[in-house]
Amino acid sequence: MRDADGTVVAGIGFTQDVTEARQTEAALRESEQRNKLTFLHAPVGKAIVDLEGHWLQVNAAVVELTGYPEDQLLTMTFQDITHPDDLQLDLDHLARLLAGELTSYRIEKRYVTASGRIVHVLLAVSLVRAEDGTPLYFIAQIQDITELVTQRQALKDLTSMLSHDLRTATTVVSGFSEMLLTSWSTLSDEEREQYL
Repeated sequence: MRDADGTVVAGIGFTQDVTEARQTEAALRESEQRNKLTFLHAPVGKAIVDLEGHWLQVNAAVVELTGYPEDQLLTMTFQDITHPDDLQLDLDHLARLLAGELTSYRIEKRYVTASGRIVHVLLAVSLVRAEDGTPLYFIAQIQDITELVTQRQALKDLTSMLSHDLRTATTVVSGFSEMLLTSWSTLSDEEREQYL
């Protein structure tokens, strides 16, 4: 307010305590940074994939697993690196996610790396939707299980071999026992002792 001479004689001011708002903003930034670092440095592969299958974001574990540099991977789709024999299973599950029949899925599948090597992975996928239900993107977790698959196959092969060997040994014992039973009465006491 001014007097008749134009001199300021009074003023009205407003103050607002923004401490709480600043603390909330700082906590939000910290939370976002923590989530970003968790995504980037997770020991298993994490990826965000658009509805057509393009990699939107990948972490270091996906880059290491696939052998593709991150910038190259981001120009590709998951279909580009999925083993051809496993692609349809994955696409079928994605269709069920989009249709709302599933909320998530897990499958074992194979990727073909940049060097052409086949890696086995356990893939877990979920769909992120907008508040109105519109599909936005997929979140994928990718764990390398190549060593587990190799060990599982070795165990299967060993079991098969042992089963075969056991059947062979059983056949031999059975045949020998049958021979002894049919010829036991014709053997001398000395010959009988040799078989016992």
